[in-house]
Amino acid sequence: MNGSTGIAVLDPTVAPLPADGVVADRPTTLDGVTIGLLANGKMNSVEMLTALHDVLADRYDFGGVVERNKMNASRPCPEDIIDEMVTKCDVVITSSGD
Repeated sequence: MNGSTGIAVLDPTVAPLPADGVVADRPTTLDGVTIGLLANGKMNSVEMLTALHDVLADRYDFGGVVERNKMNASRPCPEDIIDEMVTKCDVVITSSGD
């Protein structure tokens, strides 16, 4: 020890996304849209998406629904699931359970 004491204070904030950032375009409605529901494999992730689907289905008439579970929260989503969602879905909603 060098005899000095002190506390280092770190600032965890980051700058906001610029106006031309990489935020995806949002549809104005979910009517006629195919939504993807992607659970991450944690407990209750499927149940949370099911509840969300039920709430949204009361308000919108979806064009279709694609439900998948990547089955392992600590691993990246398998490429075949990503490819399917990119091909079939207009909007994808993910969940993290627990």
